Amino acid sequence: MRDSILFLIYLCTMSYFLIGNVIEDYAIYSLMAIYVLHVTLMKMNHTYEVALKKSVASIMEVRELKRLA
Repeated sequence: MRDSILFLIYLCTMSYFLIGNVIEDYAIYSLMAIYVLHVTLMKMNHTYEVALKKSVASIMEVRELKRLA
């Protein structure tokens, strides 16, 4: 899911920059920044996946406890 979303963002950004016939320097840096973000997210995958799952589980647990009360 993460890869698909970042790939779509990358494609949309690249398509936007390719509207003209000239690619500016800021376009290159923007695409490189998206790539670095993607690599960073892949490296930290376990950390943020665990944090996300804990927060979702906590929210679901609170909802269940409220439902039972």
